[in-house]
Amino acid sequence: CNGSSDGAISVSDNGCGSTYAWSNGAPTSSVSGLSAGTYSVVVTDQFGCTAGGSVTLTEPDALVVDAGSDQTVYYGYTPMSCADLAGSANGGCPAYNYSWSNGAAGNTQTVCPTASTDYTLTAVDQNGCTASDDVSVCVIDVRCYAGNSGNQKVEMCHIPPGNPGNAHTICINASAVPAHLAHGCLLG
Repeated sequence: CNGSSDGAISVSDNGCGSTYAWSNGAPTSSVSGLSAGTYSVVVTDQFGCTAGGSVTLTEPDALVVDAGSDQTVYYGYTPMSCADLAGSANGGCPAYNYSWSNGAAGNTQTVCPTASTDYTLTAVDQNGCTASDDVSVCVIDVRCYAGNSGNQKVEMCHIPPGNPGNAHTICINASAVPAHLAHGCLLG
């Protein structure tokens, strides 16, 4: 993983009681816990014959996750009460396995929260490296009840056409919301 000391190198030889001298001081045929860089080894067998070599460990670009832009949903107005979340990853070693903090798998999901919620997208690459990012879904409760009917309606900030200085809150049927949105009113 980028920036980690999780690399490993192994040397194979003829197995004749060899000793190993790595440039990092390790005395074994396999070394681990290595960061990116060049490492050399000298192998000496039981007869005093030596051979040497070097290897360069590289690392991938850093794994970066983007859970997407924060969103707002309007609880109580069905067409706008859900958010489509779509995240992505780059760097590391593709392909990626994605998971969300709410248990969803994959890099996309639709959420319909009733309270403001943060969702974390985690990606794991082919090397087991992980990275995460958060996205916030802000919930605005637009439910209202006009009069004594007990029927749920939708609260809007009504901005009268031609008279924007007279904005006020109204409670209307959901079927009337699109017309009000079309002339500049706002939910909530």
